[in-house]
Amino acid sequence: MRKIGFFAILFVIVCNSVSFSQGNPALQNIVTKLKAYSASHIAEKAYLQFDKPYYTAGDTMYFKAYMTIGERHELSKTGSILHVDLIDPSNIIVNNIILHVNNSMAWGDLSLPDTLKAGAYRIRAYTRYMQNEPRYFFDKTIAISSSHGINSGEVDTRQAVNPDMQFFPEGGELVTSVISKVAFKAIGTNGMGMKAKGTIVDNANLQVATFSSNDLGMGFFYIQPEAGKTYKAKIAFANGTQSTIALPVVADKGIVLHVTDTTDKVGIEIVCNKAYLQENMNKDINLLIYSNGLLSQVTTKLDNKEMGMDLPKAKFPSGVLRITLFSQDGEPLSERLVFLKNQDMLNLSVSSDKPLYKTREKVTVNLFSKSKGVAAGGFLSAAVVDESKVPYRDDDETTILSYLLLSSELKGYIEKPNYYFVENTARRDKDLDALMLTQGYRRFDWKQLATDTTHYTYAPEKSLSISGIEKNSAGAPMANKDVMLLTTKTGNMLGEKTDKSGAFRFDNIDFEEGTQFALQATGSSKDKNSSVIALVKSSPEPPVEADPLTDQYTAQLMKTFIHGQKIGEPGKLPGNVSADQELGSADLNGSTTLTAALAGHLNGVTFNSGIPYLKGNKYPMLIVVDGKIRGSLVKLDNLSTQNISKVQLLKGKNADAYGINGSSGVLVINTVGGSSGADLNAQNDYKYEAQNAVKVKNNDVHRADDDHYRSSNLAGPGHADQVLHADAFENATSLITALNGRLRGVDFENGVATLRGNAVVSGGGGGVQPMYIVVDGVPGGSLENINPHNVETVEVLKGANASIYGVAGGPGVIVITTRQQSDDITAVSSSIGSLRFRAHGFYKAREFYSPKYDVSSAAANVPDQRSTLYWNPNIVTDSNGSATFQFYNPDGRGSKRVIVEGVDANGNVGWQVYRYNVE
Repeated sequence: MRKIGFFAILFVIVCNSVSFSQGNPALQNIVTKLKAYSASHIAEKAYLQFDKPYYTAGDTMYFKAYMTIGERHELSKTGSILHVDLIDPSNIIVNNIILHVNNSMAWGDLSLPDTLKAGAYRIRAYTRYMQNEPRYFFDKTIAISSSHGINSGEVDTRQAVNPDMQFFPEGGELVTSVISKVAFKAIGTNGMGMKAKGTIVDNANLQVATFSSNDLGMGFFYIQPEAGKTYKAKIAFANGTQSTIALPVVADKGIVLHVTDTTDKVGIEIVCNKAYLQENMNKDINLLIYSNGLLSQVTTKLDNKEMGMDLPKAKFPSGVLRITLFSQDGEPLSERLVFLKNQDMLNLSVSSDKPLYKTREKVTVNLFSKSKGVAAGGFLSAAVVDESKVPYRDDDETTILSYLLLSSELKGYIEKPNYYFVENTARRDKDLDALMLTQGYRRFDWKQLATDTTHYTYAPEKSLSISGIEKNSAGAPMANKDVMLLTTKTGNMLGEKTDKSGAFRFDNIDFEEGTQFALQATGSSKDKNSSVIALVKSSPEPPVEADPLTDQYTAQLMKTFIHGQKIGEPGKLPGNVSADQELGSADLNGSTTLTAALAGHLNGVTFNSGIPYLKGNKYPMLIVVDGKIRGSLVKLDNLSTQNISKVQLLKGKNADAYGINGSSGVLVINTVGGSSGADLNAQNDYKYEAQNAVKVKNNDVHRADDDHYRSSNLAGPGHADQVLHADAFENATSLITALNGRLRGVDFENGVATLRGNAVVSGGGGGVQPMYIVVDGVPGGSLENINPHNVETVEVLKGANASIYGVAGGPGVIVITTRQQSDDITAVSSSIGSLRFRAHGFYKAREFYSPKYDVSSAAANVPDQRSTLYWNPNIVTDSNGSATFQFYNPDGRGSKRVIVEGVDANGNVGWQVYRYNVE
């Protein structure tokens, strides 16, 4: 094998204007196109670290966002606004917040209502600039458990009939007489990887190779194809099924790349067969080696069937390396992707002051960050969780390393992405190479690159804006009219003119979520009285695309939540369950609607707004139609009574087959012709579940009944002595001002709330103790720091109702539940002459509450069952690379997991996990 000299390599920074030595004109054209493409298609990415890998309804989801730009993952300076969506399994955005990005980072939180249904939810984060390439949206599936049934949406849970296997020859094709490395991936019926093994046989049924996959269904084998032969794989899948699948057709002549990754270098071999060499002897061949914005070129003569070179890994940054072989005419011949692991990542060290602690003992964690062996300043975030409550494998996580360097660069869903980074072992490196061979993704195609004329159309979003339109009473645009925008709280005023279509837009304004504004038409009284002002969205939300892998995840989650029981075929109940009551088609005759028929026949069931409840139970019943869980908020009347074969009522033990979802009772409905034609989606007009949470519209609040409102009270809604809803705070300048005089028996002094005449003995003395404040389930909040326009409900708990908070509830409790989502318009959408509204502005992140047990406090008397012990999104190491943080252990014993992630100023990313024990 002839070796190609290393001196032939010339490094070029693609994104900069750097001269390039003249060579093959066809290749120079490719390089020029690549430089232009890279300069005009600079990718921006967002990565979000969460405090936990999964959640329960009622939790608060804390997260930090890291923004990077370009292929070197430098800290992004393109924009200052990040949009974060919570998307339910039906692909509906149920919550959205806007974050102000400062120094390429932002942090926030999402309050998960305790009425939220279980399911596979998604967190989507993006900037307006990312809408140029939506594939770079951060999109993560997160499981949320709940006792209120499962939100399966319209999930497609259909699966393939049989497993499958795909084959990927290294370099692109099999060539006669050339030893080839062939990667494969076995795919189960659920679309995920599946273990498999088998043999490769030729057309004479002679065995030429064997193979066996890893746990994720991937692996590779070697084969030297012979002229005139075909090959197939005989496969035994882990589920017991067997299959025979043909390998790709063998080319009579060709040239391919073989790549070997070792400790300090990448070995590259260019191999062709005799027929190809004879046809192309002494012609130029060209290698382009591309990685994270760096391009290298090697040109040589094809004068041997085997040629090779060694590429020093240290010359390239960590990440995906793309090696492409071109012909003399610039035609791409073969390509290979390799993942490089170098010493340029941010190295994080985590330690604690002790290896073993007691419950409620203070813990001190020390951090140290360095890059390339030298102390480096790092921008970090840290979470500490109780592993007994939140068990999770490090391999399964998505981390800043696995996402920015791997998942966002490859095609398709990556199972166990962190598996390739947790340990540096030969086996994991081999598995990583199999991943690159099977799921290698090309951001651009060389042939498409030659004719690409696309340009980014979305500019970075630097500030918020408010847009609208002014028309006269007849609907005609009012052009060249002055419109004034003022904040009702401060009185600040801005002016703009309408264009010829009556449109106006106020740019370069920053404001918090829920800020109240007023728009005012100007001119004569006649003009103002005939002007109709309406708001329009400054920019529409990008559509939510369905994720089939999320569908499979949701399907698996549904099985988990009913304790592995199959729901069963239509007409059959799971296991040995029997119904408490059964109605046949004859029982339903004579009624025009299904709810009317059921209301008159089902024992112990009441209907509220068309939703069935067991008497004495405040949660709606679970609905199962033709063997499929449809949730709790179902349009039953869209099912014709003429199409019902039977209805079965399940209570108590009989409903236990559906796990925690059946705790409020189950209605099993079976139809004659199937329900596929009926719209059974959740009711939009029923204000109970999270996606239909109470919102302030037109200065009014709709309530299904007194117990159906969003509440972060530990006891749930309906267990308070007094409840104030959002309309009570309509014009308030502060929450304390809004509450003072409205909360019965509560006094305010210097911003502190106390129950009137409620003396509490403490520390041997007496006195009136402050009331216990709980904000979105987190104790210890301050009323002074809460924007009244963001509050949905305020509950006052006294006596028995407050006892659920233990000793801390003795002085009384005030429970604040903030709005789940604020619309752009929370007043009327249009108005004559002037318009008042609250705008969707920057969300102000809440501070994570962590109790302190070194001083006497009410918290010391409350059971501490936290699953997240500590969350800090803003840790900055000093010039020595050091940082320290402290927190207190909860009551739970066992292993505690510390997760630290972050980035340095040069875009080097790092992740580290540390564990300690509590006895």
